Amino acid sequence: MTRGIGGIDAIQGALPAGGGDVLALLTQLGDVWFLVVVLSLVYWFRARRDGAYATVTLLGGLALVVGMKAFFGLPRPPSTMRLIAVDGFGFPSGHAIAVTVGWGVLALVLDEPDRRVRVGGASAVVLVVAVTRVGLGVHYVVDVVAGVAVGLAYLGIVWAIAGRDPGRAGLVAAAVAVVGLVLSGGASDAVLLFGGVLGGLLAWRYSEVPHRPWRTEGVLPATVGGGVVGGTLVVGYGGPLGPPVAFLLGLVAVAIVIGLPAVSEQVAGSG
Repeated sequence: MTRGIGGIDAIQGALPAGGGDVLALLTQLGDVWFLVVVLSLVYWFRARRDGAYATVTLLGGLALVVGMKAFFGLPRPPSTMRLIAVDGFGFPSGHAIAVTVGWGVLALVLDEPDRRVRVGGASAVVLVVAVTRVGLGVHYVVDVVAGVAVGLAYLGIVWAIAGRDPGRAGLVAAAVAVVGLVLSGGASDAVLLFGGVLGGLLAWRYSEVPHRPWRTEGVLPATVGGGVVGGTLVVGYGGPLGPPVAFLLGLVAVAIVIGLPAVSEQVAGSG
């Protein structure tokens, strides 16, 4: 099924030499790994409540991505049009949803800089990533437009129900992640992300997370914890894992991110 290729032709035709490499670099602003790093750093070093809220919200949105792609089952553009190697279904664009939710939630919950600056910056990043996905030939225009629309709708639902409360946001994200699980038929990626939402929610509610963000004292635990979480997600995300293992990997990885400040403070206090 063809959903239109005019956008791909137009962008690729306007690219200068090396332009494809620039697009491949810029598109990582919407990559899962990059967004997880950004939100973890916000949580650890900037604002605990806002970072926890953003993290569980993103994970719920990513689970929805997996479910919607499996449900629609629409292919990507032909491989001859792609400038990078990718697999999986094309509709809606997962990068478009992820970048809209990830950067959009930060624009909503952070207090600085000015709200207009936050919204403008997030909108610019969303537009850049959307253009890169079409320019790289991995999505049709309708894929990224639908992805941005889904991301905005999901953010609106979370915000309307949860306000600024991370616990409520986690519950909404968990419910949305269940929808992703059902739509995907229990795909391991969806199970991993559902586990991540629950891990973040439980760690936030039941570990005594200090609300003061880290300064320089957090560099070492963040480095160690980030390495553990990164390795866990590399093993689990996209891997051929059974549902129980995928669930536990997601649960543990995000619980480490959210609970690490509490553990670090306990260790420092007993030292």
